[in-house]
Amino acid sequence: MSMSKVIQLTGSYLQGEKHANVSNRFNVVKPADIGQAMTDHGLSIVSLSTGRAKHEDKIDFQRTLSRYRGPELTQGTYLDVIYDSKHMGRGVDRILLGIYRMVCTNGLFVGKNFFTHEIRHSGNTYDSLNLGIQAALGMQSKLAKTIEKMQSVILTDAQRETFALEAVKLLTPENALQVRHRLLTPKRAIDQSNDLWTVYNVIQENAMQGRNIGYTLQGVDSFGVPQVRAMNARAIKPNTGKDADFNSKLFDIAEKIAA
Repeated sequence: MSMSKVIQLTGSYLQGEKHANVSNRFNVVKPADIGQAMTDHGLSIVSLSTGRAKHEDKIDFQRTLSRYRGPELTQGTYLDVIYDSKHMGRGVDRILLGIYRMVCTNGLFVGKNFFTHEIRHSGNTYDSLNLGIQAALGMQSKLAKTIEKMQSVILTDAQRETFALEAVKLLTPENALQVRHRLLTPKRAIDQSNDLWTVYNVIQENAMQGRNIGYTLQGVDSFGVPQVRAMNARAIKPNTGKDADFNSKLFDIAEKIAA
């Protein structure tokens, strides 16, 4: 498959220094070096996203998610290895697994219950990095079998609706009322199937757009008068922290259904 897409490298991706506010014990893990390690393992970078800074001195020290394409899992799907990089000492870095489905160019995240590898900013970080990449690639067979299992599970209409409502819960407040959605409407003929894998992909693609989930919130205005507001779920920007969180949890739901 072609890897010709040009990736715009950011300052945070190229950053090899520690911020002045970070402890001296903080070991910098440079994303560009991570990229080289991924290349050494036969992976190619396909997307890169860096957070926005609220303060000028932190522009080049933002959380960065970089996605690297690996081997084919099943026909039309590929294994992705994703690196979630932190620069400001807030939490550990993580290696996550993803799936790329060519038919809809969906970049899925595999659930953290399935696989995650932490890289701490202390000790020999690069040994841990290489072990993590090897561990991620070692999940290829298990992930392919999981997809095949999902493809073999046929859902009833009631089960499809239950799955969709579980996805809705991930993107709406707990006090949401009058929830409605259009998560089960396929966008292409190939997705008009009730197997779990297809339904999972249809729900994911529709949920990412936000506007396919509506709900109301009840409150009071400044005069104490009851007020009902109609809302839509927010769209999810691909390859961001919110993207990773939502899609990881959605995969966990699908995997539980397949069990």
